[in-house]
Amino acid sequence: MYSKRELKIIRNEPNRGKSLRDEHNCCVSFRNKMVNLKVIAEYFEATIGDHLKIKLREIQRRVASRMHVNVNITRCRRAKKMVMDKLAENFVHEFAKNPRSTIKMAVDRVTPESPPHFKRSI
Repeated sequence: MYSKRELKIIRNEPNRGKSLRDEHNCCVSFRNKMVNLKVIAEYFEATIGDHLKIKLREIQRRVASRMHVNVNITRCRRAKKMVMDKLAENFVHEFAKNPRSTIKMAVDRVTPESPPHFKRSI
């Protein structure tokens, strides 16, 4: 059941019961320690991957609207960095599969000092 309340996990509780009481005297909480940067990075990995220049405030707003939790900018920054590092690692890993492969390109230079203009692959 979805109740927007902070979840507290008590490990190794000696008198743990099997019943559920659905009575709450607490107010709605917008803080949850379980929504850490790893959870944010996994949840928004596709969004950040599609929009590499997404602003941190936009990530913060999306976390608030979809997860109903307020997080600070530092947590969003670290989650975005985690996703960017993972994407960069995947890029390097993908192109390191065959290190002996070469590509030959025909280039044209207007003058010897000018930058090359690619014509076509050979």
